[in-house]
Amino acid sequence: MNTSIRRVSVRNLKPDMIIANAVLSDRNALLVAERTRLTQPIIDRIIDSGVPYVDILIMLETDFAASMAEEQRKLITQHAQMTKKIKDSFDRIRLTNSLPPDEFVEIATDISRTMVNTPSILTTLQNVKVMDDYTYTHSVNVGVLSGLIGKWLNVPDVPLLILAGMLHDVGKTKIPLEILNKPSRLTPEEQMTMNKHAEFGYYLTENNDAYSPQVRQGILYHHERLDGTGYPLGLSEKEIPYVARIIAVADMFDAMTSERVYRSALTPFDVLEQIFGEMFTKLDPKICYVFRQRIKELLVGSSVVLSNGSNARVVFIDGDDHFKPVLQDDFGRCFTPESTHLRISEFTY
Repeated sequence: MNTSIRRVSVRNLKPDMIIANAVLSDRNALLVAERTRLTQPIIDRIIDSGVPYVDILIMLETDFAASMAEEQRKLITQHAQMTKKIKDSFDRIRLTNSLPPDEFVEIATDISRTMVNTPSILTTLQNVKVMDDYTYTHSVNVGVLSGLIGKWLNVPDVPLLILAGMLHDVGKTKIPLEILNKPSRLTPEEQMTMNKHAEFGYYLTENNDAYSPQVRQGILYHHERLDGTGYPLGLSEKEIPYVARIIAVADMFDAMTSERVYRSALTPFDVLEQIFGEMFTKLDPKICYVFRQRIKELLVGSSVVLSNGSNARVVFIDGDDHFKPVLQDDFGRCFTPESTHLRISEFTY
């Protein structure tokens, strides 16, 4: 029977997974023996020990790989359905100048029940990026990422965060299409018009009881920055509501890892480094710290294509060294892209 080994975050462990290599404590004491089938008490013991990752044995000829593929298929189908709903709703808003009272709330509730509780959700978000539908896929993705951040921070009302993240760009329905769909960088004048989308979104939800003040604040203030350099009001520090701070991080990550007509998508590692560079000036440091740690855990085990066309797998990410990944090729050799003068050209997850 063919097998492979996959390194996963301990937070993504599930009962019945099989440990590929012995798990040792920081004092080299044996925690879990090789080939142990996991139970919840064993998983809890591993998590309590502080071990960040473990190697899991994947039986390629069992139903495990098929079930993972089926999970991805369902998530991608669900994402496509939500994207279409948002596109149709945004088109109606452009014509009627009003938001439907319940439709977005229902989508946020669905995301809260399913997507934010699925370990492979980052794979889904990266696999559904379509440039032509960027505004709509981006809306779903920011909603999901905002919900994930809220879950990681133990925020009590995750569906509210998802709703605010999903609607953060609803004001773009009031932006002229020739600016919104321009296939090149905007002029300074066009950018000033585009920047009004936060205020437009706030006004669209202002008199709708389906959208709470926190949701409206998230829409209005998601481009504000701690150092006062954001818009539309130039707020700073504690003047910026917490929900807007969360959306700011989610928005930045998804936007920068997306392909645009005027630039190529950045790798998650590049974006994590940029978030690190702004987490003490423009972005909330606590939110950024938790986000970076959890995204790193989700990226371990991902598959990548290198600039020479070869395949590799992420086995470790050094957060203390500019988020440089350690990769493993098909022959089991570990290396960093810099050591081989290669770069990561694509994530296949």
